[in-house]
Amino acid sequence: MWAQRCVRRDSNPRESLIVVFSHLRRILDRSDTRRPAARHVQAQHRLTTAEITALVAARQDGVTIDVLARQFGIHRTTVLAHLKREADSGSGKSLLPTESGPG
Repeated sequence: MWAQRCVRRDSNPRESLIVVFSHLRRILDRSDTRRPAARHVQAQHRLTTAEITALVAARQDGVTIDVLARQFGIHRTTVLAHLKREADSGSGKSLLPTESGPG
C-alpha cells in the first residue's frame, strides 16, 4: 500500500503523515471534479391532430424535415414517422425525402 511506503522507520512520522494527507487531499479533490455531468432528458411532446395536419401541410409546401423538427419541437425521426403514417393512410403522394435529395 502506498501509505505504508510513505512511512519509513527512519523518517519523521509527522512528515510521513503530511505526505499521506496530501495524497488523500489530491484524491478527494479529483473525485469532486469527476462527477458525471447531468444528462439532459428531452420532455416528450405529443403532437395534436391539428399540429400533425399543419406539419403535413408545411411539408407539402416544401419545408425541410430539419426545419419541421425545430418548428414543432420534435426529433427529425418523429417528423419522418408522422409523414410515413400520413403516406400509409392513402392521402396521396409520399412526403418523405427521396434518397437522391436532401430532407
